[in-house]
Amino acid sequence: ENLTFLFFMNIQRLQLADIDSDWNPSSRGEVQAFLLEHPKLKSAGIITYGKFSIKSSLRAIGRALDYSAQEISSIASQVDDYKAPYKVLDSVRDEHSLLFDYSDMIEGVISHSSRHPAAILVSDVDIFEEIGTVRVSKYDYPVTNLSMEYVEYLNFVKLDILGLINWEWVTNAVELAGLPRMYSQSDYI
Repeated sequence: ENLTFLFFMNIQRLQLADIDSDWNPSSRGEVQAFLLEHPKLKSAGIITYGKFSIKSSLRAIGRALDYSAQEISSIASQVDDYKAPYKVLDSVRDEHSLLFDYSDMIEGVISHSSRHPAAILVSDVDIFEEIGTVRVSKYDYPVTNLSMEYVEYLNFVKLDILGLINWEWVTNAVELAGLPRMYSQSDYI
């Protein structure tokens, strides 16, 4: 019961733990590229799916129904979407019933795909053959066909390559002080 990492030893936790790795924000991309380009590693980014919120669905449907950008903005500003279900005055809903009816239909529907900014899947099996990969815009590497929840459900472990500004500050301070940089293969350890 006095385990430091009880979260990871919890029998109610059904998925494997991910691995977090902290890097300077300026070198995070290099680390991800290393993992994704290494010839002996089977790796891919992890896809994410963006969904229509009520406000984004109002904007999309509003454009289709020829509302002006100013009208859409005014209507969307009257929607309280802090907690689900969203709240809006009955008078606003009644005045724009078609807009709200259609917007309700697409709220929660996938609007686009992207990639998780930190997550990389590294595996001992061919990811393309096992779960499939796709390409997303503005990313030069394959991403998994399945989102993070399904990747975890299938017992794949994801690596989160995190960029922490405090690492950058320490690195810069060590460099400015003229101290030797220590790393795992360093002679100083």
